Amino acid sequence: MTIKLTWQVSALALLALGGAAIAQGNGAARATPKQAQAHIDRAMTLAGKTYMHTTAGLQCGLSGPAMSRFANAAVPEPTELFDNFYYVGVSSVGAYAIKTRDGIILIDALNTSEDGVNVIEAGLKKFGLNPADVKYIVVTHGHGDHFGAAGYFALKYGTHVMMSAADWDLVAKPPMRPAGAPPARFSPPPARDLDARDGMVLSLGGQDIRIVETPGHTPGTISLLVPVTVHGQQHLLAMWGGTGVPRDADMRAKYIASSERFAAISEKAGADVELSNHPFVDDSLTRMDDLRTHPRGANPFVIGRGAYAKYAGIITECAKAVAEGGPTAN
Repeated sequence: MTIKLTWQVSALALLALGGAAIAQGNGAARATPKQAQAHIDRAMTLAGKTYMHTTAGLQCGLSGPAMSRFANAAVPEPTELFDNFYYVGVSSVGAYAIKTRDGIILIDALNTSEDGVNVIEAGLKKFGLNPADVKYIVVTHGHGDHFGAAGYFALKYGTHVMMSAADWDLVAKPPMRPAGAPPARFSPPPARDLDARDGMVLSLGGQDIRIVETPGHTPGTISLLVPVTVHGQQHLLAMWGGTGVPRDADMRAKYIASSERFAAISEKAGADVELSNHPFVDDSLTRMDDLRTHPRGANPFVIGRGAYAKYAGIITECAKAVAEGGPTAN
């Protein structure tokens, strides 16, 4: 079964880095306010060489349009990132499959139903996994590049789809596309199913996923804490659910508060792995190449608790830079 319908969404939905990719092309360059520059400087210090040209550069608005260089990029090879944890996404946006003894949990679902067939299903089959075993799809936020194939899986396999109540409301009434914004074509949202709530733990076959509400990028963005193992050794993965600082001042304030709260929760929980739901944000594509080349070596996604705390700090500092009139702000 393949759904052929399409759905128009806003440029903010297409450009997962929100204003960063759009504002760079608006008018002449202007001086960065002193307070904003202080936050950018702190972000760059936290970034070091590891994240300077990816997370910090993109989020602080220093790297130009974020999506364009990935628009025609080849689909990356499906990759086992951790034990029974697989990347089955594209170059611009991720989908992650977790195998459990009772089925599969999928985190995010790319852009379209066709992606569901050609990328997600094909990736699962490469690892000997049956797409019919996908029991849940956890959607980090209600933009079309994250829920795209969820309706396809729900209709074909009876997969349950989980999203926050606020973002179920968001996808039910998609915003109009701004004048002059590039076209965005995604498959329609799935029928409303399960509500993700703050503090909820989704459990399947011995695998837990802890949900933390982090509104800002959208009204109901959720971020995730996921225990993973590498060659049997336990680690904790933290996934920030909505990359891209919003232009609206109230939403931006929520984004900053959410980033600080999630940093505190994830650091207290012992997160030592970060994983973006957009692989170019944290150089995941390069790390996947390294992992495929050296599958028994040190896992490049395990960065340690100290490095994770710095990564989380970059997100907050860049958002504060935008709030102070930094380069991603209009």
